[in-house]
Amino acid sequence: MTTRSVAPVLWRPVVGFEPYYEVSNEGVVFSRPRAQRNWRGIYTTRPKRLRVSINGTGVRCVSFRVQRQQYFFSLARVVARAFLPPPTDARMRVCHRDGNPNNNQAANLFWATPEEISNRCNEKRRMTLRARR
Repeated sequence: MTTRSVAPVLWRPVVGFEPYYEVSNEGVVFSRPRAQRNWRGIYTTRPKRLRVSINGTGVRCVSFRVQRQQYFFSLARVVARAFLPPPTDARMRVCHRDGNPNNNQAANLFWATPEEISNRCNEKRRMTLRARR
């Protein structure tokens, strides 16, 4: 019988939307309970898991709604901003270690410059060409 060590799920507030949403290190986003007002009066919302949509390029996105305004972000960027140290350069993008854009766990993400991303793509291309020979 083997035992697996399961990493604990960590929750952190979404950067820029701290009082409203939180994200886990596994790439799950929940809304936080907050007071809302409607025609009946003031009530408290329940926490809900946010739906993840896939945009035209295959990137998983999540939308936040605050004070009747909607904001769209890449799920990988939301997780990276919450769990990784801030990028050292303004040009840095979120990159996936395994190359799978659907794997948005914090351990799979890192910041990279466009040049580093291009070098990784060229190296992958070389590896597939070698494998075909």
